[in-house]
Amino acid sequence: MSGGFSALGIAISGMNASQRALEVTGHNISNLNTTGYVRQQAMMGDSRYATDATGRIQIGTGVDVAQIRQIRQSFLDNIYRAENNGLQYWETRSKALGDLETIMGDPLNETLQGSLNAFWDSWHELSKDPSSLAVRAMVRQSGERLVETINHIGEQVSKLQNDLNTEIIIKIDEFNSITSKIAKLNTAITSMEIGGNLANDYYDQRNMLLDQLSGLANIEVRELVDGQVDVTVGGYFVVNRSDCYKLIAQERNAGDIYVVPKLEEYNVELKMGKGIISGLIEARGDVSGKKGSYYNGTPNLDTEINIIVDVSDTSGSNLFKLKENIERYTKVLSDQGLNHNIRLITYDGTGVLSNVNFGKDLTGFSSAVKSLAPTTNVGNDFADVITELDTILPFGDDANRHAVLFTGESLDGDGTPASVATVASYLSKLTANNIKLSVVTDPALNSASPDVGEPGWEVLTRGTGGNLYNINSVDFEGVITQLNEDINDDVNKGFSKVNEDTNIISSIKKKLNAMINIMAREVNKLHLSGKTLTGLNGVNFFEPISTDLPMEMGNIRVSLAINDLNNIVASTGQTNGDNTIVKKITELRLTSFIEDTEKPMTVDEYYQAIIMNVGNIGRTASGIAESQRKLVEAADNDRNSIMGVSLDEEMTHMMKFKYSYNAATKSISVVNEMLDTVINRMGHVGRS
Repeated sequence: MSGGFSALGIAISGMNASQRALEVTGHNISNLNTTGYVRQQAMMGDSRYATDATGRIQIGTGVDVAQIRQIRQSFLDNIYRAENNGLQYWETRSKALGDLETIMGDPLNETLQGSLNAFWDSWHELSKDPSSLAVRAMVRQSGERLVETINHIGEQVSKLQNDLNTEIIIKIDEFNSITSKIAKLNTAITSMEIGGNLANDYYDQRNMLLDQLSGLANIEVRELVDGQVDVTVGGYFVVNRSDCYKLIAQERNAGDIYVVPKLEEYNVELKMGKGIISGLIEARGDVSGKKGSYYNGTPNLDTEINIIVDVSDTSGSNLFKLKENIERYTKVLSDQGLNHNIRLITYDGTGVLSNVNFGKDLTGFSSAVKSLAPTTNVGNDFADVITELDTILPFGDDANRHAVLFTGESLDGDGTPASVATVASYLSKLTANNIKLSVVTDPALNSASPDVGEPGWEVLTRGTGGNLYNINSVDFEGVITQLNEDINDDVNKGFSKVNEDTNIISSIKKKLNAMINIMAREVNKLHLSGKTLTGLNGVNFFEPISTDLPMEMGNIRVSLAINDLNNIVASTGQTNGDNTIVKKITELRLTSFIEDTEKPMTVDEYYQAIIMNVGNIGRTASGIAESQRKLVEAADNDRNSIMGVSLDEEMTHMMKFKYSYNAATKSISVVNEMLDTVINRMGHVGRS
């Protein structure tokens, strides 16, 4: 009898197992179109064995569903998330570049290029009739149209940056929401599985959240033996089992405007890898956002100029030339529009005699130079000047630092060439302080041959990026002018040569503001050099709206003095019909006075290069995003081929488990008939 009842138990176990497998199949089919659903499979196994009375023989008790497992591969999940991370990054960059292209517009239409063309054309018309008030009005109008276009572009670009900054804050909040849900699901999964229940649907929810999180940042996921996961970003936990570590959108430094993601627990900036958040930061610019910051686009006009004068008797004639031309020097420096800080250092054979900082006081500086008198203390040692320069701190962050030396003596003043080690030590200190040294001296002291003279000045100027000038030139006024021009060009070159980096808007702002500032100051320099119609000295044509910042997008206008059309400068004097200055301003259109990373360019060429650059990096980002999209689709197809529900496969399973169920019920029927025969019929036979 026990064998019969045992067979009945085995058949019942088969029926129950088949029924449960059919339920799993039905669950799969009903979730065919559920996003993120991973198909499940009933894994059959032997039921617990029984033993006979001897305890030596094991007897099978049937079949059982050992596990309902999810069919997925974490390896394919990791591939998908890595590719998705790259896709979201490049799509974010591509969108930002598209917005920037829309703001800047087609260079062939009525945008900034059109306003520039109208501005140059109006000066050309004025050159034909310099005294015409009607043409002068056209010049002023074209200038106002130009600055209006510039400021409008600046306003839109700044708004785009602010919008991106706001979106970064929103995405950081979204990141925190996702990690919080993952931590809660970790707890729910553990609780369910400890109670012996299935948590497969929770696994699906968590995996979907991990997929979303991979689009925001480069995440590392580690699955633990108890079913929970740890998630790290940039080497820091953001999810550790049931704990969630919140990100905050906070300024990098006090006073900054733009935010970066920081881990609240440790108050450290989190490197997000790629993904949407990094894409937004780079599109906006990984900068402070503070006004006046060069890194956010403001031209760096801060220029420290240390004028060093050798007042020893051997330089007496040179000192006389300098005193005669010092007002010319300060006039050119003032007209260049640099935010200068000027200092006067004097020295002779006894060492440094004076060190006075005049700041922006060019009148006081000029008077101090004129009062200098030569001494009889020859044999100067430049080491004294190097030591003095080493103690001077720059007047502003990232200020351009220049030193200009006027001397008639050699490097060490003893008539013998300075040693290589000495020159190298001087060069090391100058470069460490970011000082570019220019020297106005006798060419005989610049020779690279020790037999002719000391090579130190040439080595120091060339090594620091400065220049050498001939103090014996018959056109010393030209030397002074050229010296100023070279410093001005060096400063312009410093902020117009923008190397390519991952930042988008801040880099483009650097280039646009460099172009605008340099062009405006070049026009002003020429405009200041002439006379108005009433015979007064020229005025600036452009000026900053706020004097605290240089001329740039959002901070430039036509000077209020130009409201009087008589103040538009056309000539160098009061001669009727003199168009000297107008012609020079007109020629600026064809003059290459802006330095790019490749070569000097005109304003139009520089602007076209900016437009082309935006277009090129936009196409690159769009192309990479498209390629990345295909990789994501391929990775998703690969994992869906394993974890996705297939109707054909599920129908096959349904038929298999249906037949299995029917077979089990048939077995039960057979055992039932057998038992009925044994119990009922064999009993009657015994009684007869």
